[in-house]
Amino acid sequence: MRAAPARRAVVAVAAITLTLTACSTEAPTGFCDQFASLESLNQELSAAGTDDPDDVTPRLEAVAAALDEVEAPADVADSFTVYATALRNYTDAAGDALADLEHVDQEAIAAATAAMTSEETAGARAELAGYTAQHCG
Repeated sequence: MRAAPARRAVVAVAAITLTLTACSTEAPTGFCDQFASLESLNQELSAAGTDDPDDVTPRLEAVAAALDEVEAPADVADSFTVYATALRNYTDAAGDALADLEHVDQEAIAAATAAMTSEETAGARAELAGYTAQHCG
């Protein structure tokens, strides 16, 4: 009779393991959609130029809002954090500059631009691109 509870425990552990394995191999569609939206907004921002603050400011705000929506999977969480931090610092610095064109913090703009073009950010973006190419179809 003792074998029955032990067997049930083994079956339960096996079922949980299979369930967790199945979950971890599924495509992270939420992340894929969120990241694709963020990248699209970022491309629109880059293409907008900086001539019209009334055009750029809402685009900066949209990118910042999209950053808050992305829930990166554990596999790329660190890379997303690096990328998101650089992008957030850039959108914040640019937004501040556009809000007060007479008192632009050139050091903040330079630091944010340097972070966006750093090797660390480039590596993070490359890892995210590889991940999305593999998992997001």
